[in-house]
Amino acid sequence: MALAVESEIESEQAPYDLLQLTRLRRGGTVRRPTARARGRAGGLATHTRRRTASGAPLIELQNTRFELAECATLAHAGRVFADSCVERHLRGELDAATAAMTKWWLTDVQCQVIDRCLQLFGGYGYMREYPIARMYADARAQRIYGGTNELMKEIITRSLSRAAGRAPIGWNP
Repeated sequence: MALAVESEIESEQAPYDLLQLTRLRRGGTVRRPTARARGRAGGLATHTRRRTASGAPLIELQNTRFELAECATLAHAGRVFADSCVERHLRGELDAATAAMTKWWLTDVQCQVIDRCLQLFGGYGYMREYPIARMYADARAQRIYGGTNELMKEIITRSLSRAAGRAPIGWNP
C-alpha cells in the first residue's frame, strides 16, 4: 500500500522543518493519552469502592483489584515512556521512528485502559452522562489524530528496514 507520507515525511529529501513539525505534533498527541489513562485508572479505584455487587464493594473482588493493578501499571509505564520521549525531543534527539512508536503505543494503551475501566463500570459505562463513556469515544479518536496508528507502524517499519540496509516490501523511495 503506497502512502503519501513516504514522499513527505520519510523521504531522505524531506525538509527538516516538516520532520520537526511531525515530531512536535505527535509529542502533543501523546501527552493526552497518558494523562487520561492515569486519570481513569485513579477514578476507577474510587468508583469500585462506591459501587456494590451482591452487597459488597467491587474493590473486594480479586479480579477488580487485578484489573486496577494492570491499568495503573500500564498508565505508569506510558507516563515514563512519554516523559522519556519529551526529554529526548527537548535535547533534539527524538527521531521520527521513536516519535511514531510513542504516538502509536500510548494511544493504544489509552484505549486498553479505558476499555478495562468501562468494563468495570458495567452498563453505566455506556451512558453519555458518565465521563467514562465520553472518554471511551475520545480514546478511539486518539488513534487517528496526528496520523493513524497504522501510519505510525509504517514509519517504524521503514526505519527498521533502513537500519537493516534494505527497503521494506512495496516501498519505492
